Amino acid sequence: MRGGASGFVAICIAILVSVHANLATAQGTVVAWGYNLNGQSTVPTNPSGVVAIDGGESHSLALKLDGTVIAWGGNSYGQATVPTNLTGVIAIASGDYHCLALKEDGHVIAWGYNLQGQSTVPMNLERESSPLRRGFITVWR
Repeated sequence: MRGGASGFVAICIAILVSVHANLATAQGTVVAWGYNLNGQSTVPTNPSGVVAIDGGESHSLALKLDGTVIAWGGNSYGQATVPTNLTGVIAIASGDYHCLALKEDGHVIAWGYNLQGQSTVPMNLERESSPLRRGFITVWR
């Protein structure tokens, strides 16, 4: 499928649709549109190697092929501030104002809003659950 005047093939890897929309293309880039009051649709300059995308009410989150995460947009609760030295990530998820990252070693990292404990990962999570990696989908057993 050819898309737009540039003639590039735009195959969707992942898409997020809320009041704003983000699309990770097969080329590893990000396209965003829609509501942009907090910059959630203003993609950082030249992100490349993006393999997954998610976002919340006012922020966007992307997982790169190298296992790093980038975020942009609203940051009123720290949801767009990716923890320092976060690497080895294989999956991401986002709530309205918080984010989660699953690392290849099975650890879950959370940041952002925490009033109801949504960014407090249970200490025994790694012992009770075993993530199985299947492509970019993680299945918990």
